[in-house]
Amino acid sequence: MFHPFLYILSVSLFLNLQPQDTTVSGGVLKESSVKGLRSAASAYAGDRVAADELRRATDLSDAVRVFGGLQVKDYGGVGGLKTVNIRSLGSEFTGVFIDGIQVSNAQNMQVDLGRFGADEFSSAALSYGEGSNSVGAAVPGAREEAGGNNLMLTSGEPRFFPGRKDTWSVRLRGGSFGTVSPSMAWNHRAGNLTSRLSAEWIKTDGRYRFHDTGAGYDTTMVRENSDLQSFRASWRLSGKSGNNSWRTLAHFYDSERGLPGPVVRRASAAITTKDRQRDRDIFVQWSGEHRFSNSSIIGAKARYSYAYTNYRTNPYEDPAAMPVDNRFALSTAYLSLSHVFTPVQWWKGTLAADYEFSYLHSNQRSFVFPRRHSIFLLWGNSFYFKNLQIDLKLPAQFAFDKLGAEGPAGFPSVEKDRSAFTPSISAIWLPSRLKHLTFNGFIRRSFRMPSFNDLYYTFVGNSSLKPENAMQYDLGFRHGFEPVRGLESEFKADFYYNMVTDKIIAVPTANQFRWTMYNIGRVHVQGMDLKWSLNWDKKAQDALKASLTMRYSFQRSRDFSTPGSVTWKGQIPYIPMHSGSATGTVGWKDWDLSLNYVASSTRWSSSANIPDYRTAPFQTLDAWISRTFKEKGSAGRPGELTLRLALRNLMDEKYEVVQGYPMPGFNLLATIEYSF
Repeated sequence: MFHPFLYILSVSLFLNLQPQDTTVSGGVLKESSVKGLRSAASAYAGDRVAADELRRATDLSDAVRVFGGLQVKDYGGVGGLKTVNIRSLGSEFTGVFIDGIQVSNAQNMQVDLGRFGADEFSSAALSYGEGSNSVGAAVPGAREEAGGNNLMLTSGEPRFFPGRKDTWSVRLRGGSFGTVSPSMAWNHRAGNLTSRLSAEWIKTDGRYRFHDTGAGYDTTMVRENSDLQSFRASWRLSGKSGNNSWRTLAHFYDSERGLPGPVVRRASAAITTKDRQRDRDIFVQWSGEHRFSNSSIIGAKARYSYAYTNYRTNPYEDPAAMPVDNRFALSTAYLSLSHVFTPVQWWKGTLAADYEFSYLHSNQRSFVFPRRHSIFLLWGNSFYFKNLQIDLKLPAQFAFDKLGAEGPAGFPSVEKDRSAFTPSISAIWLPSRLKHLTFNGFIRRSFRMPSFNDLYYTFVGNSSLKPENAMQYDLGFRHGFEPVRGLESEFKADFYYNMVTDKIIAVPTANQFRWTMYNIGRVHVQGMDLKWSLNWDKKAQDALKASLTMRYSFQRSRDFSTPGSVTWKGQIPYIPMHSGSATGTVGWKDWDLSLNYVASSTRWSSSANIPDYRTAPFQTLDAWISRTFKEKGSAGRPGELTLRLALRNLMDEKYEVVQGYPMPGFNLLATIEYSF
C-alpha cells in the first residue's frame, strides 16, 4: 500500500537533484559546497548529550532520559535494572555502542545502563535510524546499520592540565539510602599514546520509602532487598602514528544485588522477596583505522566479552520461594572489517563485513547450550549533489543457532537459521535560498533476532517466538540561526511512522530475572519529536554561560493484531503518548547550576488499556549545583577541586516507571572531586 511518507520523502529526494561540479584542475578535484553539505550532515545528529551534561548526571540512564522519543525503563533505586527503548521499538531493538562496537547480549538482548557511569564517556549520541552518518562515524561497521536505533557512546578522553603528562582525579560520592561511592582516575600521555585508567566502587542499602495504596488502605512502606554493591574498572589506551590510529578499551564490572520484585497491593505490609543476583562482566575491544589517502580508509574492530550471571533464592529467608541457583555464562567474540573509499567527489562507498559468535552455558538441568553464528554484511553508498546528500545502504544479516542438547520442551537439536535484508535510504537537503533550514528523512527496514532467553530459557522460553520486523519512515527539518552574536538558537522536528510485525514484548514475572515473552502481531506507531535549544556561547562573555533545551515527544503506538479484541487499537505496554523534558543550565565564573524536568503521560502495562493495567503519569524535577576551585599548587602543579550537590526528585513525586516497581522520592547525592 502506498504510504504518504514515501511520497513526501520521494519529493525531497528529487528536488534540486543537480550533480555537483567535478571538473579537474591540475589533477585535483575542486573543493566546493559538498564540504559544507557534509559538515551539515554530520552536525545533524539525531540527538546528543555532551561531556558536561554527562558529568552532572548520577548515572548514564539519568543522562540519556532527556532524549526525544526515548523511554528509560527503571525498576527502582540505584541497583534497579535500567534499559531504554526508542520510538516504541523496544529495548532489544536499541543497539548500545561504545566506540563504534556494540555491547551485545545474546542472552536477553537488553543492556543495563546502570552498569556504566556517565562520567566514563565523553559524549552520548542517539541515532533514530539514519545510521552511522548521523553520529559522525568515519569507518562504520556492518552491524551499526543492521539495528533499528543506536545509542552511540564515546569513551572518555583523557584530560590534562597544560604542560602535564599525568593527571590524577579522586572522587567521593555519598548520599541517600546509605550510598557511598569512592572512585579514581589516572590519565597519562607518552608521545603519541594516551591512556585513562578509572575505577569506582558503589555500595547502597537501597532502602527508600514509597507510597502504596490498595482497596481500602493507604500506607507508606520501605523498599526491601534492593541493596547493591558493585565495582567497575576501565582502561582506555589510544594512539596515532602517521596514517594509523587505534584505541583499546578494557572493562570489568562485578556486582551483588537484591531483586526486590514487584509490590503486590495487599493489606499485609510484608514483602518477602529475597531473590539475589550476582553479575560479572568483562570485555576487551580494539578498533583501528589506516588511511591510505584522503579517499580510502580501512577499519578493523574486534571484541571479546564474558558475562556471568548467578540468580538464586533461599527458602530459609523467603519461605514462599523454591530453592533456585541458576548460573549462566555467555561468551561472545566479534570481528569487523570495513573499507570506505571515495573514487570521485560526489560518491562515497562503504564495504563492511562483521562476524559474531555467542555461546551460552548454564548449570540448569536439560539446558540446550545454544550457540549462535551471526554474519552482517553492508554495501553503502553516499551521493553528494548540489545541496543534497543521499545515502543508500544495503545491509544484510544472517544468524544460525546450533543447540547442543534437547531440552524438556522438545527443543530440537538442529540448526535454526534466520536471515534478513534490511535496506535503507536517507537524505539531507539544504535549500539554497533558505540557508538556516535543513530537511532530512529516511526509510529503512529493521530486524531483530529473539534472544537466547526468549527462545530457550527452560522455564519461560518460547521456541516458537518469531523475529521482530519493522519498517521505519521519518521526515524532519532543522532550523538554526544566531539572532545576536554569541546566542545560538535551534529548532528540530521529526515526524515518523513505524510498522512493526511480530513485536516481541518482555514482561517481568515475580522478579526482574524471569520474564514472559510473547509476540504482538502488528503494531503501528505514529510519532513526533520536537526539540528547541538556546545557547549563550561562553566565548561571547567569559563570566556567563547559559543554555536551555526543551523536548517533546508524541507516540501513538497501537496494537492492530486482533480486530474486536480487548487489545484492539490499545496503546502497547509502557509507551506514553506524551512525554517531554526541559533542561536549563547557568554558569557564572566557577559556579554551575542545572535544572532538569522530565514528564510522562499515562502508560499501560498491557495492550488492554483498562484501569487494572494503568500506570499513572508522573513528573520529576532534578537540580545540580557545583563550584570549582582552581589553584596552581606547590611547585607550579595545577589543581582543581569541585564540589557538587545533586538533588533528585525535588517535588518528592510518588510514581512508577514500571507497574509495581515504585521509584524513590526526594533524595540527594553529594560529590567532592579533586584533580591534580
